[in-house]
Amino acid sequence: MTLLGLHLVIRAITSAKPLNFTPRPIDYLLIVFMLIRVLSSGILSLDAANLVLCLETLMWEFSLLLFYLLLRTEGPSLDWLKTTSTYLLTALTICSILQLGSTPFLREMTDGRLNGNLFHPNILGLSAVALGAAIFSQKASSFHRLGSALSSILLVLGSGSRNALFWLLCALFFLRPLKRRWLILLILIVPSWQLLRIAKHPAEEYRSRIMEHFVIRSEVFKTSLEGVFKNPAGVGAGQFSSRIHPHVTPALHGFFPNPLIQSLQKAHNVILETTFESGWIMGLWWIFAIYFFLKLPASPPKTASLFLGLGAMLSVILNYPDGQILLILMLASAVNIDKLTDKGFESRKEERS
Repeated sequence: MTLLGLHLVIRAITSAKPLNFTPRPIDYLLIVFMLIRVLSSGILSLDAANLVLCLETLMWEFSLLLFYLLLRTEGPSLDWLKTTSTYLLTALTICSILQLGSTPFLREMTDGRLNGNLFHPNILGLSAVALGAAIFSQKASSFHRLGSALSSILLVLGSGSRNALFWLLCALFFLRPLKRRWLILLILIVPSWQLLRIAKHPAEEYRSRIMEHFVIRSEVFKTSLEGVFKNPAGVGAGQFSSRIHPHVTPALHGFFPNPLIQSLQKAHNVILETTFESGWIMGLWWIFAIYFFLKLPASPPKTASLFLGLGAMLSVILNYPDGQILLILMLASAVNIDKLTDKGFESRKEERS
């Protein structure tokens, strides 16, 4: 992605033709996001040691920004997005089936959720939801929609992610790739599937204790909030796990008594985590980002981006490259939708004349 982005910069400098690019508020906001991340990582405090620790995260996020700008200038069409989403969803499904029972992918279906090696369950499940939503919300044949729905269902059930399962049911209900009677049948099958997993893998029995999980997750959020309040300038990009332990609540401390061995790794909420790392100004950034995102015209990539964003409020989908790349792909396409719509309008006007 970095090489592609640098290619974009070189082309912009050397080409006599202007780039096919009209800046949007989201574009400016993403550049501001990068600036906040850099400034909060040691530039303002003149902390060179902290900046070195943050360098890997900053380089990756800069690569994502270049990748986003490349997609914005190239302006992939909705057909391209549908084809790409179908390809990725199909590839995940085929690889999962072929490697069922072995490493990696859906090994958790046979050996328990905690033994999946390549994908975090949230990443696999929510990626399937987002890719499926990008297809469900477009015009496609009944066979295409049905195949995409079945692939999404297989991957979400295989992942064991409750977060992904909830958003999958929302996508199936609101986008209607399946008839309602099939959706009702799915809702009946899901609890049975989960009970079967618990019976086969006693180590997963803890996942059935919903209230206990709710309490633990709320303590994680309290810990993150306390860290945010006590670090108004932030602690640096990518430094959540190494700097959060002093703020761990007493109820959560029993799980991480020795931070040298194990500590809280993720906030399971992208807003809390980035605000802790980059300071209160990042919280303000999120308000503007959500506002301008909601103002984007309705489109399949916006729907997919929305499901990824909602999933990131309770998971780690945007903590890993898989989810970040997928979000950039969908977000750039959603911002491009005005340009794509204009092109379609002009072509139809030419045909009529």
